[in-house]
This record gives sequence, C-alpha cells and structure tokens, in this order.
Amino acid sequence: MILEFGTFSKQIYPDPRAFFEDVGAFLERLPWSVQFSVESPNEEFLCAEYFDNLRSHGVAHVFNSWTPMPSLADQLQIDDAFTAPHTVARALLRPGRAYDQSVAMFSPYRGIREVYPEGREALRSMIRESMGRKRKTYIHINNRLEGSAIETIGAIVE
Repeated sequence: MILEFGTFSKQIYPDPRAFFEDVGAFLERLPWSVQFSVESPNEEFLCAEYFDNLRSHGVAHVFNSWTPMPSLADQLQIDDAFTAPHTVARALLRPGRAYDQSVAMFSPYRGIREVYPEGREALRSMIRESMGRKRKTYIHINNRLEGSAIETIGAIVE
C-alpha cells in the first residue's frame, strides 16, 4: 500500500522533523500485516532522519519520478533510501516536467512519444538490485512518463 502525500509548503512544515514525527506517529498505528510505503512529498525530506523513521517501521520509501523530485537514478544513489524488505517505485513524470505539460505531450497515450533512457535505466537498475537481494519490488509506470506505460514496460524488460 502506497501512502501518497502531496507537496507540503514551508508554512505547513517549516521544519521537516515535524513531518517525520507526524508520519512516525501515523505509521505506529498501522497493521503490520500489510506492506506499506510512503511517497516523500518534498525533496528536502530525503535525508537520513526520514529514511531512519521509515526503516524503524518497516515501511518502504517510494522512489518516485515526478516534477519536483530528483531523478530515480539520483534517489537510487542514496544508501539509506532502501528502508524495507520491499521496494516501491512510481515512474510518473520526467523530473522537472509539469503534469499538464505531460498530458498535452502524450495524450491519447497510444505510443512512446519521448524516450526517457535515464529513467528506463534507473528502473532496470532497481530491478537488478532487488533481484540480487531477493527483495520484492513494485514498480508503477504512468502513461505520462513516455506516452505509453505498456510500451515503456516492454522496453524496460526487453
């Protein structure tokens, strides 16, 4: 189960530790029979304290590709980011590209419109790393990454 949070402004969480505390308190109340993951809403939350919080609850960090976040490849380089016995990725948008722009570029999603080789290779790397560690991996690919999720998946596993 992915717990997806929207981006928080500095007015809501001026100090990221307050978010970490709120998430930790929430995670403590969840049932342990479900594999949970948290999608970090803000780049500045990608730090040791955040990852330690997730790890202490057995919750996976969601490696995500979307507008305000570092690339998947950059997130994969963070040693602390693997926080659970499972791994989760959401490849939604190319970093830096707005949702509306992606919809305009790729709709009606009938084929690859723009190959994102770095994103594909990052996902392949995640798959290889997970297979090597015998870690379950869940990867969600959106049509707005390249224009056709099904064709992107085919290209990744080719």
